[in-house]
Amino acid sequence: MVRATGVSVVRLAGTTLMAAALLIGVELVLGEFLGPPLQQVAREQKAFSKLSNVSFGTGSGAWVRDGDLILNVAGQSGQRQFGGMQLFELSPQHQLLALGHARRATAGSNRKWLLSDYAESRFSGDTVSSSPPAERIIESNVTAGFLGLAVQDPDQLTIGALWRLIRYYQSNALDAREYVFAFWSRIARTVAVAFCALLAIPFALGPLRSTGSGTRMLLGLGLGIAFFLMQRLIESSTVVFALNPVLLAWLPTAVLAAVSLTLLSKTR
Repeated sequence: MVRATGVSVVRLAGTTLMAAALLIGVELVLGEFLGPPLQQVAREQKAFSKLSNVSFGTGSGAWVRDGDLILNVAGQSGQRQFGGMQLFELSPQHQLLALGHARRATAGSNRKWLLSDYAESRFSGDTVSSSPPAERIIESNVTAGFLGLAVQDPDQLTIGALWRLIRYYQSNALDAREYVFAFWSRIARTVAVAFCALLAIPFALGPLRSTGSGTRMLLGLGLGIAFFLMQRLIESSTVVFALNPVLLAWLPTAVLAAVSLTLLSKTR
């Protein structure tokens, strides 16, 4: 009916892109502004609903380097309180000087951290001296807000938070590939919304227009699942095989764009 009135495919594509821009705007508002604070509230409610600390990281928690200090945080029980913190102190020659563990770490003001029940083993030549558990105050540029980011899944971070983590990891000569991939993958997925909208035009006006709505829905669902599985496979390959995270982050969107534009060019 629309094509019979003389509306060109190009004009339909332009109108579709306008609708896609609205969807992208809604996605950015939800993902960058509304989602993160609501997620933080949910994490705090989950933590305080239990008597013990709840780990929000995976595996051995978050590893963060600050100069000659390496911090390992296993769990977070509040906005400024962490549990199971390990501290590694290195010399300028990257030799291990001390190894300590605190049952609880609380962020204070002026870059101060209060370590509770902190036990330490200090190495000097061929000797090792140990200190009993006690409180200790350390100074670190790592803030509670940053550690709260570090113990989260990269897929759950905002674009701005991912960018700050990438800059921090790169400035400390740490491997940031996982965060680089998550950063560009987030942008690529946002752009993919436009091509998903364009893909609807061949479905409505192309060879599939004579098929039933169930068939078209099943094919669209299959394409969506294939896009998701491709992205997950590429994510694992990026980390395991040390591949270029930027190019691979854009690969699923590039494939989707090629399919959408090819089908759109054949629509009459």
